[in-house]
Order: sequence, then structure tokens, then C-alpha cells
Amino acid sequence: DPARRPELAALDYAEQEAEVARLLQESLELQMVSDVPLGAFLSGGVDSTYLVALMTRAAGKRIKTFSVGFGQEGADLDESREGKRTAEFLGAEHTHVLVTGAQARDRLEHFIRGLDQPSVDGLNSYFVSWAARQAVTVAISGTGGDELFAGYPWFAQMMQYSQRAAKHAQPNGFKRLLGLGGKKREPTKEPEPPDFLTAYALTYQIYGPLGAEVMLAPDLRGRARAGRSLTDDLAPLDQIPGGDPVQRTTALCLGGYTGNQLLRDIDAVSMAHSLEVRVPYLDVPLLEASLSLPPGAKIGEVDPGLDAINATYRDCGNKRILIDAGRNRGLLPADIDCQPKRGFNLPLEDWLRGPLSEVFHDTLSVRSVKDRGWLDPVQVDYVRESFLDRSLSWPQPWLLMVLELWGRLVLDPAGRT
Repeated sequence: DPARRPELAALDYAEQEAEVARLLQESLELQMVSDVPLGAFLSGGVDSTYLVALMTRAAGKRIKTFSVGFGQEGADLDESREGKRTAEFLGAEHTHVLVTGAQARDRLEHFIRGLDQPSVDGLNSYFVSWAARQAVTVAISGTGGDELFAGYPWFAQMMQYSQRAAKHAQPNGFKRLLGLGGKKREPTKEPEPPDFLTAYALTYQIYGPLGAEVMLAPDLRGRARAGRSLTDDLAPLDQIPGGDPVQRTTALCLGGYTGNQLLRDIDAVSMAHSLEVRVPYLDVPLLEASLSLPPGAKIGEVDPGLDAINATYRDCGNKRILIDAGRNRGLLPADIDCQPKRGFNLPLEDWLRGPLSEVFHDTLSVRSVKDRGWLDPVQVDYVRESFLDRSLSWPQPWLLMVLELWGRLVLDPAGRT
């Protein structure tokens, strides 16, 4: 039963909000116990802003905060203005570090060696950890806030999916098209929606099962069970199959993306700089309370036609209770929900064509792919050429590049194949 605290559902919204605020403050204060210098990552988003505001009140002094930016190479991705504005609102002692493509090239091998497993992510956390380690030994991160309080766009997407699935399941859940003269045509049934797990997987993937099957070397496809259904792939993570869409998505996200990628990457790359990162949002009492809340407390009514990827928090109601808890206590700017959820992205689109182009071409060359024996050289060459002619974005080639570098720098020196 995911509802470890069933009494929360019976409370009114204001009482639920107060309990969320209490538990987050309690978790944060426990995570602040440290006998070494402590700071926080600050992007300007809801999660990190709320934590730094609580830290400032608890410590009674300015908190050291850190963010990274990219100058002209990634001007459209640079969140330095948001970070600076938020730091001023909080009175934080803020450090903004500019990361260039040349630095990414020079530190790429150190980053790869620090990974426990190949990942499409992690370089962003590597650089903000590097920035923080110049001044502190422990950093507080906002990781987990999106998972517990429906912050990612796919929460709204899964709400939209559930609305469509429920409509389809109704006896009259298909459209009847009326002909001229009042004569009815035969009912036209809408296409049956995919199952929940497949729909969830389709919201966030790079290659997908069929793409992975094509990319792998033919002799590895069977052993890797490449091409298996999305439902089979995600079934072990579906720990709340009978829950509401928000509960179910939270469990899938925590068991997959968060546990297998975010937390692994953050732990590995922060320790590469001897920095300890703490995540107050993932404290067990707060997690239990979140799963016990009704979905409407965490995300508002989602318009079926809403563009969930680009919508602001205010438009789709993501993180409703968390934003209200912080804003009603003077801890968040009044307009903080006027921004969309933005991932912490790097300008890899430009870097792979510029400072990282040499390693890009080397790792994705036919010779390198054949020597490694993991991937199909023809398909890798197709990905490489598609990126160069701008018909494919950076995640696909970047993932393949990291895979080869990880083999060279981690497995090969250990004599592993």
C-alpha cells in the first residue's frame, strides 16, 4: 500500500501543505548537520530555491550557492540570469562558473573515469560539483523534488494519457459521425491507447527498444534481449500498479530514471571531486507523505490539449503543493511558477561540432566501432552522419561516444571486455 499516511488524504489542502512544509524543513535541517563547509546547488528552479531559502533561515546567515553557465556557446541554455536573480532574492553568496567547450574537452576523460556506468547524463552534475568543491565539501541538491511533487513534464503527459484511456474505456467512448440528412454513419472507434507502461516509456527515451536492437552488434542482440517490449522492460519498476497516475509515475520514475541514472551519476561525478552531495527531498518521511497525498494536491487539472513539455508550472499545476508551501511562507518568489520545467542541459550540440569534434569522430569511426564489437558500424555511421547534417540531435551520438570512451578508459585498463 503506497499510502503509508492515509490520514493525509482526509485533511484539507492547507493542512496538507503545512505538513509538506514541516517535513521538508525537518529533512533539510537534518541534512545540514556537518562539521565541514556546506553549500548548495542553485539553478533558480523551484526545488533548489526552496532548499536554499530554508537553509538561510536555519543557519541565520548567507549560504554559499553554485551554478554553471556556458556563455555564447550555450546562450539559449544558460540559466545564469535566473540563478543570479534567485540568489539576490535569497541573499545567497553565489558563485557562477562559466564552462567552455575547451574545458569540457580537457576534462572529458576525468569525467568518464569517474562514471560507474556509461550514461547519457552526468556531465552537468560533474561541472556544478567541480564549481562547488572550490569552496565547500558538502552540497545540498534539489534532486527528488520533481519526482515527489510531479514536476517533470511526463507527469502531466501521463495525466493526459489517463484521461484518454478512461474516455476510451467508456461504453460511448468513441465518436459517432453524423451524416447529411440526419442519417447516422457506423460508429468509428478511436485507436486503442497503449498500456500505461508503454505510454510512460514513450514520454522519455533516446533510442527505444527497437532502436537499441538496431544499434547493437548482431551477435549481442539476443543476449541483451534487445527489442523486448517496453512493458516487459519497465514491469519490475512498476511498484504501485494499482495507484493513481501520479503515484504510479512517481514509482516508475524513482525506480528507473532517478535511481538508475540521476543518483548514480550525481554520486559518481561528485565523488570524482571529493564532494558529498545530499538530497533532502528523498528523505523517507517526505516520500511517504508525498505518496499519500491525493493527485490533485501535487498537480492541477491538466488540459487534454496542453503542451506539457513547454507549459509553465502555473499552466499545468505541476508541484502545486510544494510551490504553495514555499510561497505562502515567503520562501519563494511570487512568480516562480511562471517558468516551465527545464532540464540542466549543456551546449553539446555545438561542442560536438567544435571543441569535441576530434574525439567525436574518433570514437564513432568505423574502425573504433569494429574494434569494440558492441555496436553495428553501419548504424553508428548513420547516426554520426545524421548528426552532422543536423537531422539528428546530440543525445544519440553523445550516448554512443560516452559508451566507447567508457570502454577505453574504464574497462580496457582493467582488462575487461
